[in-house]
Amino acid sequence: MKVAAVVLALNEEPRIENCLKQLRPYVDYIYVLDGVSHDKTVEIATRYADQVEVKPFSGSFAEERNYAENQIPIGYEFILHIDVDEEFHPDILKNLREIIKNPSVTAYRFPRNNYGNKFNWPDFQIRLIRRGRAVWKGELHEVPYDPEKDKPIDEVALILTLEQYPIIHLQRRADEKRSWW
Repeated sequence: MKVAAVVLALNEEPRIENCLKQLRPYVDYIYVLDGVSHDKTVEIATRYADQVEVKPFSGSFAEERNYAENQIPIGYEFILHIDVDEEFHPDILKNLREIIKNPSVTAYRFPRNNYGNKFNWPDFQIRLIRRGRAVWKGELHEVPYDPEKDKPIDEVALILTLEQYPIIHLQRRADEKRSWW
């Protein structure tokens, strides 16, 4: 089964390379949607991604994720979502092909450890989803929904939580302020 990765970026020159380098050996296709960066994010992304598109940020992360998923060519059964300020546990990437073999699983949830702020406990994020099984909703803390039942997919589908593979959510950058922080 083929896996594509979706990466949303905006002025992420200091982090985009590490993000894409961790993915490149393990996914079949990388799509970067850039929200019109004013630094070298796009230039760096083109070295690693199969496709980089520049489009003004809509204001909704759900809208951006849905748009990005629609740009992935046919033939990719799973889509892995990662933010530039996150790092996947190396073993999840190495074992990705084995993990996604179960045909009854719709998506996979990961613990995300938030470092560098007062919220250091793990929150749980659905980041690996069988293509066509979800649409994203919500502007900032977007959630994948079942498109037919109009409910979060973790309420209506088989979602596996991979406790052993945490995502590291890096500390916020002091040099870049975001309106949603």
